[in-house]
Order: sequence, then structure tokens, then C-alpha cells
Amino acid sequence: MTIEQMRMRLSELRSHRHERSVVCGLSHPLGLRVEYRVAEDGLVHAQFSCQKLLEGYAGQLHGGIIGALLDGAMTNCLFAQGIEAVTGQLTVRFLRPVQTDRMAEVSARLTLVSHRLYILQAELTQEQTTVARAQGKFFDRSVVVGARDRARQRSPGEREGAAGGAGREIRAVALD
Repeated sequence: MTIEQMRMRLSELRSHRHERSVVCGLSHPLGLRVEYRVAEDGLVHAQFSCQKLLEGYAGQLHGGIIGALLDGAMTNCLFAQGIEAVTGQLTVRFLRPVQTDRMAEVSARLTLVSHRLYILQAELTQEQTTVARAQGKFFDRSVVVGARDRARQRSPGEREGAAGGAGREIRAVALD
């Protein structure tokens, strides 16, 4: 797949399937509106202004925002591949405080594809220093939607008796 094709897929999926995302959606009234882009190296990158209104401790970007930026980068990396997937696991390693009132860059890459499971890595840098890293396990959105629909089709008694069944089914996919 060419870089141009990846850029088109990213744009299409983000604008048609993720337009209200709090991280990258343009239609979310309170969203961060991060503009992830496919770079010439094939990675997905974005610049982000670490505004003071997003801080946790004084002068430091809130850890939840850091996690959301890394997760968003990985999701958009999958979009660039034409893949719609949901986060099954997100592991964030905070290496240094992310300072507010400065720019940061986030990037992500796809490292492994196994059936409907995708493993990605992301990195947040500030002033050429890596300040946070993440690994995410994503699974194809059709698996989640299918499991949810199957659970809804059960009678109320079946749903109560097998409430963990749909969750086990999804976890089995995520661990494969």
C-alpha cells in the first residue's frame, strides 16, 4: 500500500467512522481535535499543544490525556491500514513529566497482525525526548459488534445466566 493510499484511508475512516472521537474527531464540541497524519516513513504522527487546561499537577499534562493521545495515535495508525479496531489492552509507561505550555509529538506503528488481533506501539516525545511509550492490543471491531449483537439476541434469562459468556468470547479473541 502506498503512503498516499494510507493517507486516504486514514482520512476516510476518521471522518466517517470516528468523527465524534474526543481525541481526533472534528465534530466533538469539547474534543482535542488532534490531526494524525501518515508521514513518509509510514508511521502515523501528530503534533499536540500541551495546554495548561489539560494539566494534572501544576505544569504537567494529565496522565489520562497522555494515554488518550497514545491510544488515538494507534487507532489512527490502524485507520491508515484500512482497519477499524477497538482497544483491548493499553499499557502506558510514563518516563518523564510532560510539560504544559509546550508542544509534543505522538507517533504510532503497527508491529504485529495475528488474525483479528493487532499489536501497536506508540511514543510521545517533547523537545526530542521520549516522555511516554505505550503498547496496545486492538481487536477487529467486527468481533466486538458481533459478540454484542449475539448477546442482545439472547433472552433476558440467557443473558443473566451467561453474562460472562460474551466477555469470555471477546477475551479469547484478544489473547489469540
